[in-house]
Amino acid sequence: MMRAPSLFSSPIAAGAAAGLLAILAHGAARAVDCVEPTADPTNLYDAQHTYDKLASKYPSIRIASAAVPGDVTLVADQVYAQYDTRCLKLDMYLPATANGKQDVPVVVCVHGGGWRSGFRSEFAPMALRMARNGYAGVTVSYRLAGEALYPAAVQDVRAAVRWVRENAGKYGLDPQRIALAGGSAGGQIAALAG
Repeated sequence: MMRAPSLFSSPIAAGAAAGLLAILAHGAARAVDCVEPTADPTNLYDAQHTYDKLASKYPSIRIASAAVPGDVTLVADQVYAQYDTRCLKLDMYLPATANGKQDVPVVVCVHGGGWRSGFRSEFAPMALRMARNGYAGVTVSYRLAGEALYPAAVQDVRAAVRWVRENAGKYGLDPQRIALAGGSAGGQIAALAG
C-alpha cells in the first residue's frame, strides 16, 4: 500500500505556505506609496479592444468605462495586499439600496487571460449588473504569471476574500455569503481559491 505524501512536505505546499505568510506579513504593514502597474509588458491584453468588441456584439452591456449608475456605489482601488511597492487592488460595486443592511451577499469576480494577462475592470460590467440586483460585485487584480509563478494568483484571490470578510461590517456585506466567480483562467483560479 502506497502512502500519500504529507501536504506540508511537498514543494508546492511549502511555496504556498511561504506565499501565504508573505501576504499576511505585507498585508499588516502596507505602505502609502504603493503602485499598480499601468504599462506592464507582461500584460499583453488589450482591454479596450475587448470592450469595443463586447459593445458591438452586445449593445445593451454597459462597458466599464461608462459612468456608474445612481443605484450602484463604487468603492474603487482598495489595496488588499502589497508586495514591496506593488499593490493588489479591488473594486467594489455595492447596491445603493442596501441602506446600511449588514447582509448583502458578495460575488468576487476573477478576470481571465491565461494566467498571464488581463485586468480586473474586465468584470466591471458583470459587477455592475450584480450590484443592481442586490449583490456586491467585487473585481480583483492578482499577480500575473509573468510577475509571480503559481500558486501566487490563487493566494492573491484568497487574500482578497479575506480582505472582503474582514471589511464586511464597514460596507454592509455578509461575511458568511461570499462566492467566487471567474471567466476562463479566472474561473480556474476561483475554483482553486475556493
